[in-house]
Amino acid sequence: MDSLGEALKIFLNKHLIATILSVVISFLFNLVLPNDYWMITKLGINAFRIFVFCICFIFIQLIIWIIKKIKKLFLHYTLKKEHQKYEKCKIEDNIRNWRNAADKMTPQDRDAICKLLKNNNTPIPSSDFSIFDFYSIYNTQYVHKSKNSDGIEMVKLTHECYEIFSYIYEEYGMIGNFK
Repeated sequence: MDSLGEALKIFLNKHLIATILSVVISFLFNLVLPNDYWMITKLGINAFRIFVFCICFIFIQLIIWIIKKIKKLFLHYTLKKEHQKYEKCKIEDNIRNWRNAADKMTPQDRDAICKLLKNNNTPIPSSDFSIFDFYSIYNTQYVHKSKNSDGIEMVKLTHECYEIFSYIYEEYGMIGNFK
């Protein structure tokens, strides 16, 4: 008997509202329907009450489950929107940083990058860059250096750098903030 009481206690803790509503609805059904109703005569009054209770309980649990799923979907949608907003801000910050870096470059480097953007990153001679300037893009990891068959050093942008500057150039018409 003690284990039955313990099981009933756990059940009521989890499903108290659904249980109370189901009991009330089953009594309302019993009050509204006449005593000679066909289900009451076939099942008996107690079995009919239990049947109505079970149907109501399952229906209420289904409604609660649907509400929880809708809340979960709404939360997922909200979190996804917030994440997209965060990513967009992060990309905008990254683009702003690249444009600011382009503003700090020498005009020779900016012209060389524009030349690479216009010819789809086909290597150009390193003489197009200001190779002796310490802050030149030529002295960074954003360029690939190679020699052609004539022994001339050729330079092109890395894929990442090319994609970023291409996007900036297409979007703003220039790689920096100023012409």
